[in-house]
Amino acid sequence: SHNNATMQATTTTTTAAPNDAPLIFRRNTIPGLFLFKNDSPIEATGLAFNSIGRGVVIMSTIFLGPALLKLAAVAANENCYAGIADDDDDDDAAVTESEAECINNGGGRIYGMRSTSLLTNIGVFSGLFSAILTPFFGSIVDHTPHRKALGRGSALLLSLIKGIEICLNQSTWFVVSVLQVLNFVLWNAYLCVAYAYTAELSMVPN
Repeated sequence: SHNNATMQATTTTTTAAPNDAPLIFRRNTIPGLFLFKNDSPIEATGLAFNSIGRGVVIMSTIFLGPALLKLAAVAANENCYAGIADDDDDDDAAVTESEAECINNGGGRIYGMRSTSLLTNIGVFSGLFSAILTPFFGSIVDHTPHRKALGRGSALLLSLIKGIEICLNQSTWFVVSVLQVLNFVLWNAYLCVAYAYTAELSMVPN
């Protein structure tokens, strides 16, 4: 009876070990290929993968900018020439002057702006909304238990936006441009979470 009780106690202790040492248990579930050292914290592996994901987001945004400018220029050019065709009262000289203006001024305007100003306007609005919302993101990270939820939510939405960007074409460029404003706001929210974990990285598991 005493031996049975001892075996039960040993089994209970062994079963409870993962809960008593969750970091060690989680470390043992990660393939050694993705670990830096035997004594390195698992957060280091997480931050390494985080850097890879951030690089993908940055590169996709870099390639997206020129594509948006080109599509916006085509739309503005079509809009400019459509305005000339709809104005039947203009004489030939006025039409020729309007055509020259379309050619020389980058195709006129689209949605009230010149196509060359698209990326600038995206930067202005994303900077404005980021300046307003980033302090709230920082408060959530520093003073609430929802830091990880904010990181997961912003990462999920960023991934969805990047998926939508695959559908970029002449009919969706403006929607994708608007999403870029949300993209940069979510990017700042995600960085708040990532940098918070980076500052707390330590060789001591606790």
